[in-house]
Amino acid sequence: MVASNPQNISPKPVVYRVTRNGRELTMSYQQMFDAGYRLLLRGNYPESQRVFELLAQVPDRGPRAHILLAFCQAQLRDYTACSQTLNQAFEGDRSNLESKLHGAFVFWACGLFVDARVEMEAVIGEAHFLPTLSLLLGDLLARSGNRIQPPRLWRLAVQNDRPDGAVGLIARRELNEWAISHRKRPGK
Repeated sequence: MVASNPQNISPKPVVYRVTRNGRELTMSYQQMFDAGYRLLLRGNYPESQRVFELLAQVPDRGPRAHILLAFCQAQLRDYTACSQTLNQAFEGDRSNLESKLHGAFVFWACGLFVDARVEMEAVIGEAHFLPTLSLLLGDLLARSGNRIQPPRLWRLAVQNDRPDGAVGLIARRELNEWAISHRKRPGK
């Protein structure tokens, strides 16, 4: 079920024990989400999918992990699983968000980036309260060379997530990195 106001959701802390390079680490939901998202941005969809499958099992976080899990599934050309994941994420929602997102994710997987962008922007306009979409589209546009839209989308993600939310934390980092990398240098 989609929450209409994510600021009112107070999720219970979740801790994961992960083995990395032979060492056992303790990671919060936010840290795991960030790790999965970094894998997604690197194009490591199988590993990212594994992380988001785990995070999607947490019941009080809304559709955040489901959305990114579905994106990974589409990139891996498992369109049926993508559709099922989105249906599960938006169960009971009558706005048809899942079919619109499915279309956008399939367009992206097929290289139809303009169509994917148009679909995702339409969904963001309709469901601005879903910060994951703004974060994802901002990053996809930034990586495709768009220098205008990403900061606006990341600010929207920050605005629509909880102050300690995983999506907002990532979007803040993206904004900071963007500001540093796009500062005007003297003489340029």
